[in-house]
This record gives sequence, structure tokens and C-alpha cells, in this order.
Amino acid sequence: PGMQCLAGQERDAVELYSNFTAAWQIFGWLPEVFGLDLSRVSQEDPGYNLRPEHLESTFMLWSLTGQPVYRSLGERFQKTIEMANR
Repeated sequence: PGMQCLAGQERDAVELYSNFTAAWQIFGWLPEVFGLDLSRVSQEDPGYNLRPEHLESTFMLWSLTGQPVYRSLGERFQKTIEMANR
């Protein structure tokens, strides 16, 4: 979604971001590979779950739209990363 923001594709960025955010909220992190219906994580998931690009996309969407929801989500994701990786 971050690259879509830079390309001016706001609607597409918001939609893709929403999908990734839904996965993060369901699984507690953003897995590399997950089912399209968000019911499972792939057995082959390598386990690197920091996903800095999702936080970067959050910042870019907040900068592009000014919507406070992205700032709130960014704070939540940062707290999740801090709690899970200490």
C-alpha cells in the first residue's frame, strides 16, 4: 500500500491496507502467507512477523489522507511489535 500511496493510487492503497490490517488483527501479527479467507496461516510461514512495511504504509496513508484512524492503528501496531519482541 505504501507504493500505491506514492503512485497516487489512494483507493487501491486503502483497500489493500484494509486487507492486511484485517489479517494483523485476526492473527495478532501479519504473516507472510495466509489463507484468503483469513482462516489460517500457511505451514510454510517463515516466522518473520515484524512487518515494518505495514507500519510504513500506515504512516504513508496517514500522511496522504490525514485520517486519524491511521495514526491510531500505527500506535496499536507499534505496541504489538514492542510487546511481542522484547
